[in-house]
Amino acid sequence: MNLDSSPYQVSLNDGAHQLRIFHNSPCPDQPFSVSSLTASGRFVPCATLLVRLLKAPVNSSHQTLQRSMVPQTNWTKLGLFQARPDYSDGVYYSDSAKPSAGESCFYEAMANRSVVSVREIVHQFAGNKTLSTDNKISSWIHQKLSRLPGNIPQTFNLTYVSRYIATYGVKVSSSHAHSNSLPSG
Repeated sequence: MNLDSSPYQVSLNDGAHQLRIFHNSPCPDQPFSVSSLTASGRFVPCATLLVRLLKAPVNSSHQTLQRSMVPQTNWTKLGLFQARPDYSDGVYYSDSAKPSAGESCFYEAMANRSVVSVREIVHQFAGNKTLSTDNKISSWIHQKLSRLPGNIPQTFNLTYVSRYIATYGVKVSSSHAHSNSLPSG
């Protein structure tokens, strides 16, 4: 079913969202949409990303405020920092990420899986490369996970999935977004 033409429309509006993670990235030559995302293939079971989209605060001249221009003590007051809500608060829109029956079984199995650190497993990924320091490991991972325009990322190998440890978190960055049709002003 094509979600863009179905009665179940999905869009990312302001607020908190729980999004599925897919094995492959959407085609960079197509406008970003639900169908471009789902056309990229299968989603990673039991893996979602919590995202908050917030309108950028502006000053009295309607220019976007930047943290680098404001003392950190004023970030909260000016809307440059908002504490993340706990998942248990129920504020994340999760309808498109409801677990399937198979995922529910997989969650149980994963809950009992041992925790393996990146440092312990990275050598299986790297093969013959010598990654003797944390800086070399970090550089190698950055090189593997970075996607340059025109390059297709590697497929995601579920063999190396480990339990997520909330204390360490995950860092994700985006340098830009395409097909952003937010009205100006």
